[in-house]
Amino acid sequence: MDVACVQETRWRGSTCRFFGAIGKRYKLFWMGSKAKTDGVGIVVAEKWVDSVVSVERTVREYWS
Repeated sequence: MDVACVQETRWRGSTCRFFGAIGKRYKLFWMGSKAKTDGVGIVVAEKWVDSVVSVERTVREYWS
């Protein structure tokens, strides 16, 4: 797996972090909420991290 999208992350704020063993690491870019629910993120294999050109984090609330 080189790229994956995740939802329902439980982290606050919006940042990125490496995780995994050296040589098999991934970088998670995420956007979380103040309530620590409803977050989303993208997991990218370390070999592709330098290819990420930009990350735009937007907050959208939908009301019906």
